[in-house]
Amino acid sequence: VNHPTNAFDPTTWYFYEASNRRVLAQPPNPLRNLQITQSYHELGVLFSELLHTNGTANWPTMATWASNTVGMGIRKTFLPHWIDEVLRGWPAWIRNALKADADLLDLVFSRLLNVTSLALSNGNAIVFDEIGGSFSRFGAAFANLTTPSPSRLTAFLESFTPKQELLREAMGYYYEAKFESDVHRAQQLVFYANALVGLDEQTRLQPAIHDAFLANVTIHILRRRVTLDLAPLLTRVMMTLLMPDEILFMRE
Repeated sequence: VNHPTNAFDPTTWYFYEASNRRVLAQPPNPLRNLQITQSYHELGVLFSELLHTNGTANWPTMATWASNTVGMGIRKTFLPHWIDEVLRGWPAWIRNALKADADLLDLVFSRLLNVTSLALSNGNAIVFDEIGGSFSRFGAAFANLTTPSPSRLTAFLESFTPKQELLREAMGYYYEAKFESDVHRAQQLVFYANALVGLDEQTRLQPAIHDAFLANVTIHILRRRVTLDLAPLLTRVMMTLLMPDEILFMRE
């Protein structure tokens, strides 16, 4: 399928609204996560063009990285450099045993990732539906505007529920950035809007995060029964991986 690329044509955004619904109609699986990640990338590129802020990362741009990282958990894969980070603070006999036996290492981490995979997949879909969908609707509402339309803005913002106040406020700042002639101020507006969306995302995802990270798991290692507290363990992993060293905005 050839995806439309004209950010200023409302039909482009209608296409993504329909595409998003097809992706979300799938059951939880690794392919759905890959499609969500790709959609975030495409939405981020289009949204940047729509706001005339090329070079300034918007929320879908950063969501691409976060969704990709979440996908590692959904697909139950992990990179070698996770190991030392994950094992920090574990008893020495566990660290030594795991490092010495690759099969045992895979067994342990497969067990841990089984706990988190479904919760991560559900959270990935929730955010893509509610927040990612808001960006598609924003584009459909304002793609063909060349001058501000207060009535159209009001109608769009009224589509958000009271529980989506942060998201509604963020969309207002994105709208303001679209018509801001000062490049640096437009960047600041986008940056602040990104932060509001991020706060809304974190709040909305708290139940899924709780399910993924805060369930203790009992496993057997070398015939010893060990209960692992996943809260500090997986939080440390995600803190390390979710925020890559990316430039959030650029100045001339």
